[in-house]
Amino acid sequence: MGKEMPKKTHLFIKCLEYQYAKAFIDEGAIRFAMPSEWKPDGTSRGDNLEGVYASQRGFDPVLDGLLKALRKDVVTEKDGDLTFYKSKEVTSYRAYCMYGVNDTCVHMQTQRSQDHRYHEGGVVKKEYFRNLFPDVTPENVEKLDEKNKPAALFIKPDDFIKLLTTKLMEMGVRKEEIIIGPIAYMDYFQDAFHVNRKPMELFCKHVKFEEQNEIRIVIDTRREEVRKLFENNGIIKLGPIDEKIATLQETYFEDIEFEIRGNKMYYPLAKPKHYKLDELGDDYFISVVFQALSDELPDAPMTVEEIEKWINDILGVLRKRDPELTYDWSTNILTFKGEKIDVGAKSGVKVLEHYLEYVLSGDMKAAGESYKKFKRFFPSRYVGDQYFKAYFDWCEREGIEPE
Repeated sequence: MGKEMPKKTHLFIKCLEYQYAKAFIDEGAIRFAMPSEWKPDGTSRGDNLEGVYASQRGFDPVLDGLLKALRKDVVTEKDGDLTFYKSKEVTSYRAYCMYGVNDTCVHMQTQRSQDHRYHEGGVVKKEYFRNLFPDVTPENVEKLDEKNKPAALFIKPDDFIKLLTTKLMEMGVRKEEIIIGPIAYMDYFQDAFHVNRKPMELFCKHVKFEEQNEIRIVIDTRREEVRKLFENNGIIKLGPIDEKIATLQETYFEDIEFEIRGNKMYYPLAKPKHYKLDELGDDYFISVVFQALSDELPDAPMTVEEIEKWINDILGVLRKRDPELTYDWSTNILTFKGEKIDVGAKSGVKVLEHYLEYVLSGDMKAAGESYKKFKRFFPSRYVGDQYFKAYFDWCEREGIEPE
């Protein structure tokens, strides 16, 4: 039963208490639990049918004997007229579970993004976070001790799996003893079933947990040498985790809307980070001038007046650092701390790109706004009205005056 890893798995998310998330980042501390430990606790963490490999409706003693012969140390559980079968051996394997952000868990769709281009995007539902910490709310989260606050690890799948498997094999775990894949969700109560190959029952769960979209890493611990690696309550340590592999975030109380741009995934932080102005470097403010002129700030698209205000506000901050600062609106030359910086060339090209994208998408009003911005902010680079012929032709057909 089990499935192959979805080809487009963009991110792993692990939701857990801050103290354990911090230990993951600082020490690479990961706890591989035994599925037999996962009992219902009022959250979505536990499942009393975890590790079930077969069932039968009613009771046929011959079938009972056959099903028990499929595994070692078999125990059974009754639920109505169904009998479920588990193997103590298999449920004593070690497992680590994460939420997988991929095409199977979210409805991916193409949408226009803040960079004025079209990208695939989707939503991670807030229920994943809330179901794990049902008693934690935006109102009471700050009352918790720091170590007990819910946190989220955002993990890059390929890099993490490569690091983990390399470390485990260095510790003595064989490659074939590391099994990684997504969970298949099924309705245990609809039909009798059996899983042919162990330990693939650890990659099956009841359909009521489907929103978890779980990716699971299972370690076959039948060898004593492997079992000993997890004697410390299932905890192993990989060493400090590079921020290119994983980052620690606060928990989310709302849906996460994400975008895929090339090979990168973009998503908002749970809570915006606040910095004092004097903590931010000069490069930050100069980059904001670039982004404002390019109309690629988070509030984009902006009006001419809004762009002008952004730039004037930033120039005001920079002028406190260099009273001799000058900015030439006709050439877009910023003179700051004795250095002349051309903030117009690249920005002007961006605005022209936006204009073309609007024309190609048929949004001629937005194309007209881009024309207006280019003419206002890049007069020395103005390319002539012929470049904007599509917009002028549209104005003529509509019987309106170009702005």
